[in-house]
Amino acid sequence: NNTSLIYKIRGDEEKAIQEIRSSIKISQEHNFQKSLARSYNILGFLYYNTKKDSSVYYYEKAIKLSRNNQNDYLQGIALSNLGDLHLNRGNYNKAFENLNLSESLALQVGNMASLHFLNLSLGIYYEEIDNYPEAINKYERAIKKYDLYIEGFQKLRAYWLISGAY
Repeated sequence: NNTSLIYKIRGDEEKAIQEIRSSIKISQEHNFQKSLARSYNILGFLYYNTKKDSSVYYYEKAIKLSRNNQNDYLQGIALSNLGDLHLNRGNYNKAFENLNLSESLALQVGNMASLHFLNLSLGIYYEEIDNYPEAINKYERAIKKYDLYIEGFQKLRAYWLISGAY
């Protein structure tokens, strides 16, 4: 899984997909369900920009396996990723549903960094449906409540997003 992400960061999409498919095969052969769920989430991420339908498919597989294994942390991350993908595609009802489920899980497990990103995504959702006061509320929550859990570049993004909503 990690090797795949390294190839992604280096820009070698083909090698990243080869590595994650290898990880999936190993996980399936040894019935490593938790690792398989992580691999499916990564494969959804790898297909995010190029094969959106495949991305949805693999995120949904990761969510199902995570739920079956009671891995609320990973389930929340995969739901967030799926919510962002639906948001990107203009499927606002599905985006809102997945982002809210993810937020509940992130609160439950104390995943503060995810809560920062979820509030940004929910802010974008509210902007897309022209509810600017709620968008600003979500952006402010991301900045004021969860900015300690993220890197500086992400803080800049949050301020950029809120300035657009204003």
